[in-house]
Amino acid sequence: MIFIKFLLVFLVGFTFLFLAHSQKFRDTNKFVLLVLFSIGIYFIIFPAQTDEIAQYFGIGKGTDLILYLSNAILLLLVAVLYAKSSTLSERITKIVRNRTIENGKKIDISKTTKSEENKLD
Repeated sequence: MIFIKFLLVFLVGFTFLFLAHSQKFRDTNKFVLLVLFSIGIYFIIFPAQTDEIAQYFGIGKGTDLILYLSNAILLLLVAVLYAKSSTLSERITKIVRNRTIENGKKIDISKTTKSEENKLD
């Protein structure tokens, strides 16, 4: 049991260090990550505490509490990523539209053929 706890703490700590140093997180995001991973390590070391916290909130077991919290965090993450994806899509559309308009103004009509002029009208 102690080996598994040590292994889990090592994996959680390694994951935190990997995320904190490989991504371009702001300091506030790093702090939130540190708090979440610290809570995770605490619950790995003292699993009975999750049962006490779950009982306080009226939930049967600590594992149920962790499952509910995980689902809530994942749903929040999906909502944030969807919002960012929509924002990026709108920005890309505006950039492409502006580039197309800029390139359209540069067409030299004197070099077009008669059939192309009819299409432009």
